[in-house]
Amino acid sequence: MIEPASPPAREHLLHLNHIGGHHRSFIDLFHRWFGLDASIGGVGAVNFRRLVRAEQLMFATLDDDVRGFVIVALARTMRGRRTAGIFMRPQSCFFSGPRGWIKRQLFRSLRRVPLVSTLSLLPFEAVPQLRGVATDAVHDPQLWDVVDDDDAIDEALAARVLAEAHGRPVLTFLGTVNAGKGFGHLAAIIAADPTLTEKLCVVIAGHVQKDSAGDADAAAKAGAIVWDRRTSDSELAALYRASSAVWACYHPDYDQASGIFGRAVQRGRRPVIREGAVIVGSYVERLGIDAVRLSEDPRQAAATLIAELTGQEIVRTADPAVLREWRREFIRAVDGGIGAGHRAYDKL
Repeated sequence: MIEPASPPAREHLLHLNHIGGHHRSFIDLFHRWFGLDASIGGVGAVNFRRLVRAEQLMFATLDDDVRGFVIVALARTMRGRRTAGIFMRPQSCFFSGPRGWIKRQLFRSLRRVPLVSTLSLLPFEAVPQLRGVATDAVHDPQLWDVVDDDDAIDEALAARVLAEAHGRPVLTFLGTVNAGKGFGHLAAIIAADPTLTEKLCVVIAGHVQKDSAGDADAAAKAGAIVWDRRTSDSELAALYRASSAVWACYHPDYDQASGIFGRAVQRGRRPVIREGAVIVGSYVERLGIDAVRLSEDPRQAAATLIAELTGQEIVRTADPAVLREWRREFIRAVDGGIGAGHRAYDKL
């Protein structure tokens, strides 16, 4: 007797187009909190069927494939299944020109579709118009994901940085070194005041992209420490440990949540931000933390860095209780979006 084929197991999926950048941390987080397994690749014919049939489905960054997200979400809605996606850059719906208009109309319409949740990673309080294109807002996981974790720290590296600082406050630039993260501005600040590296120990740790290679060389010649390589998690933790302040003064076009900023907040280090930055500026205000705000003028910014980092001993840091509440809000929103049945609540 031939046994009837059993139906395929319903999957619980986190979909990502690729695993570069912060996506690996997303994979770990969503597996840990929601039991979702990674689905990686474009929404092609094979992936489409798998995604539509999944029991639960979360798009880690719907911005990577807006068309794929919309098609899959609508197909799942017709089958009575929920779909959620994190909207990393919802402000792009309000860019000028035809693309911004089309995107705005699309997400305004999608917001009214039952069973589809688009979760803005930017707070509505900072950009109220986002309420029209997203169903809910959540706080970037990198603002709360390690608040209760014990970091594995490269203690030798932390000691080495402090030894090389010789008592100077340490300012670190972490992660990929490029123009979008404001490296050109940091290089201009170092060039504008030759005494800056005498008063501050500037550490630049991350792979230097071609567009920033000249600036990195100039910064090194001016006295900055440049490590042109990818840093491990334990090395990053050591650099946070040794730092007085962490660079998050990004290009004006990069006005969005930042993992470097979020980790600085969680680890009690002063973020260095751009004057007029809407997103990180709103978090600084809401959390009541001390940040260093820099103008576009390199000479003035150099003076601000020196005055702020050499003159203030007591620094206001984030209340961990607030960050834990943001974690709870994130879990509730994702639970509702994918229909998890509150399975993650027992981990709170």
